This record gives sequence, C-alpha cells and structure tokens, in this order.
Amino acid sequence: MNLVTEKDYLFVKSEYLFLKVTISDILYLEGMSDYCFIVCRDQKILTLEKLKSFEDRLPAQQFLCVHKSYIVALDKIEYIEKRKIKMGAQMPIGLTYEKSVRKAIDLEKSIS
Repeated sequence: MNLVTEKDYLFVKSEYLFLKVTISDILYLEGMSDYCFIVCRDQKILTLEKLKSFEDRLPAQQFLCVHKSYIVALDKIEYIEKRKIKMGAQMPIGLTYEKSVRKAIDLEKSIS
C-alpha cells in the first residue's frame, strides 16, 4: 500500500501526489469518513484514506487512537484535562478509549 512502517517516514497520496511524511513530524490524524487529515508540525495533508488504515500501520508505541476520529502522537501531547487532549489543537477522548489513554500515559510515566 502507500505506507512504509519499517522506515521513519511514510508516503501518502494527496490529490495527484505521493507525499513523503516523516513519522516523527506527525502531531495527530483526524478521520472524516473516507478522508483523513494528517496534521504535522508544518503542514496539514488531506488524503483519501480511512483513519483505521493508519491505526493499523503506525507504530503502536508512538501513536494512540483516543477517539473514533483521532489518532495522536503520544510524545506530542501537551496536557490532558478531563476528557480532552491538548496538542496545538484540542480533541476529545472517546468514552471507549479512556482506559487505553490512561494505560498509555501510565506507561509513559514509568518510562520517563
């Protein structure tokens, strides 16, 4: 497909281009039906690919699905307040994802 996980980058199709995106530059991904926005430090890319396909292929130790419409880079989270994550933008934590978010944050604490 258009994602290479063995590398530190991936290629995504946006309009008629295949763009190289460095995985460490990704802040979060936002799914919108059949489309997905990949939000990076310096760009926002729209691709005709479902969020689920990225969830299955991004490094699980670096990225976490926090809502049915959002995947975030764990190391880019600024703070969590109640059921919201702040990282440049603010996004909700879905009820079904609360437990996995708490587990990931506890793992982050034990690593630091």
